[in-house]
Amino acid sequence: MKIVQVQTQAEAAGAQRISDMVGEGLRARGHEVRTVFMYRKTEAYDSDPNADFVLKERPRGLPGQIRATVGLARYLRAARPDAVITYQHYGNIFGTVGARLAGVRHVVANQSGAPHSKGVMGLLSQIDKLMGMVGLYQANVVNSGWTEAQFDRYPQA
Repeated sequence: MKIVQVQTQAEAAGAQRISDMVGEGLRARGHEVRTVFMYRKTEAYDSDPNADFVLKERPRGLPGQIRATVGLARYLRAARPDAVITYQHYGNIFGTVGARLAGVRHVVANQSGAPHSKGVMGLLSQIDKLMGMVGLYQANVVNSGWTEAQFDRYPQA
């Protein structure tokens, strides 16, 4: 199976380590796995043969975010993955929208932290929740029992 993982930013941090471990495990099972980052934040993945970047710098404002989403959709259309796994709030939103624009049928959202209720992050959590409820992605995957408990109030869909 051909799988693309979508991460927000390329840096050596926790969510990126999770996708590294998932990618290693899937490759060990014979799957072709690439990780695409919405933008390059540090040089941490510059020499990774399984990593790609949509943008070299962080997208600024709504025009930059639109450019990043369109760039991701183009990347996914060219890559033609069987499935997409998304990570983090922005990665879940950009990755799901990009995957759907590219015609990817199977999308899984990885939740690595608690949903937020206030501010911009609260809005992103609500968008993420709505996307799952309407079936834009098929499953939420969590990294721990604690994280799973944070989503107990989410609808089953």
